[in-house]
Amino acid sequence: MADSSAGFDAFWLAYLRRHARRGTRAAHYAGVAAAAAGTVGWVMSADILWLAAGLAVFLALVAFGHGVIEKNRLFLLDRPLWACAACLRMAFDALVGRLDEDLKRAGL
Repeated sequence: MADSSAGFDAFWLAYLRRHARRGTRAAHYAGVAAAAAGTVGWVMSADILWLAAGLAVFLALVAFGHGVIEKNRLFLLDRPLWACAACLRMAFDALVGRLDEDLKRAGL
């Protein structure tokens, strides 16, 4: 179990390095908000289109962040579950003011 945790920590720092620019991270935060809104809309209305729209906006914003701002490829393609967990962690840590210490650990 410790290997998995250590493995995710290395992935996490590499993930942050792939999100070095603030604009890329901001696009991810907006995407997470859109996905959350789509999820809430789906739960409230039972209309799956809300969820689909939220996820589509999330993916569009993430692709924009990587393609236009960061100019690198999506980390989602390497380890999808870890990339999703890292995206949520990045958004949460930014929201609560904890992201800067890990950005420093990642060399940013």
